[in-house]
Amino acid sequence: MNFLFACEGSADLDLVERLKDREAFKSYFIEPVSSDQYRWHAVLNGMDELKVKAIVQELSIFRRELEYTLTSLDVDDPEVFAFLRRLTRVLQRSQSWTAGYDEIKPLSHFMWSIHTGWDQIHGYTGRDVIAEMIEAI
Repeated sequence: MNFLFACEGSADLDLVERLKDREAFKSYFIEPVSSDQYRWHAVLNGMDELKVKAIVQELSIFRRELEYTLTSLDVDDPEVFAFLRRLTRVLQRSQSWTAGYDEIKPLSHFMWSIHTGWDQIHGYTGRDVIAEMIEAI
């Protein structure tokens, strides 16, 4: 919803539901909104401290839930455990993300990758790696 508020000023609940699909999210936010800007760029340009703070708060909740899970359960697969530990570190660092021009970049890269399945090595994978790793527990 915060992405839609940032680029459009409002959030249609049906659209929010549709954007939960990886391909729908990617298609929607990669649409051009002007001759030199995609919708995702409009999101980043529309991010203010309140919107970033709301996203960071949601990531903090997710981090706490993930940490609880990692301390409560035995994770036998070392690859899964290492991935989830790296994820908790990224989520911890997210607490310092702000809406400044350069400061928004880590937030942008992280959110784009988790919502579209983007991987710097493999490109668009179509996978939800976080869900896969959680399921592997």
